[in-house]
Amino acid sequence: MTVAVQCTHVSKTYPGGVTALRGIDLSIQAGQIYGLVGRNGAGKTTLMRILVGLVAPTGGQASVLGHPAGGCSTGQLVGSLIETPAYYPHLSGRDNLLLLARYLGESAPAVERVLETVGLSERARSRFSGYSLGMKQRLGIAGALLGDPPVLILDEPVNGLDPQAMVYVRDLLARVRDEGRTVLLSSHLLAELEQVCDRVAILHEGAVVSEGTPEELRRGTGSGISIVLEVSDTAEAVRVLESAEGVTDVRASGGAVHARSTDGSTTPVVRALVGAGIEVRSVTQGESLESAYLALTADPDAGTEHVVRGAVS
Repeated sequence: MTVAVQCTHVSKTYPGGVTALRGIDLSIQAGQIYGLVGRNGAGKTTLMRILVGLVAPTGGQASVLGHPAGGCSTGQLVGSLIETPAYYPHLSGRDNLLLLARYLGESAPAVERVLETVGLSERARSRFSGYSLGMKQRLGIAGALLGDPPVLILDEPVNGLDPQAMVYVRDLLARVRDEGRTVLLSSHLLAELEQVCDRVAILHEGAVVSEGTPEELRRGTGSGISIVLEVSDTAEAVRVLESAEGVTDVRASGGAVHARSTDGSTTPVVRALVGAGIEVRSVTQGESLESAYLALTADPDAGTEHVVRGAVS
């Protein structure tokens, strides 16, 4: 299978000694939707900027379809939307794309095609300043599609969108993938990544801490099954389960207790809690991608995990 994006030991240290990336290794197959997730400062946007040539890496190598990332030869291979779409507010969506098309050497019919693809043909004559946030994001994706690039790099394409707009963009990305393109996207909305991505890399403090399909990340690397419990006393439940036989990976997150039962049953976990006089209000088997993320990026010094909710970089 063709490798669309390759990163080998990619690192980036900014002036002043701030290290954004620490030896990133990624191999993204052509025809995949690949997600990057991580809290603020994890390095996602920096990695994307390197891939489109906006930032030079300090070390390592990155390539797109076999060409050095950011080089002249990759200009027609990559369409990108990095951070917020930047268009002239007083011009219509169509006129903004026509200006971009002229810069790229594309024709007016190409503009009409991408407007149709993102569902903006009926609002193409409206000013960009009057677009909703979802429409602005879709126009940004339309700009990335100009020139029919085989690789799309999209930074937070669903950031700030309402649920209906999220569904539209998610379906749009699936259609783009089904046309044979490769999509690399970042998001702090882990549920969205679960629904749209073929593979996901979790970044933490500039390094990849885990990579795989959403299902692989949900399962994790431990044996047995994962369990999420709502109990009467979270702190005491964690203390009890940490010493219980057949129970591992105990942690508290979001007001619930997460643990792994090594024998594939919820019985030893529930038995230990009830025996200690702790009320078990609910037991859920299996983890979400968010649970897997929290487990991989927990702050060992803080004792709790930080849920990714806001904009990330």
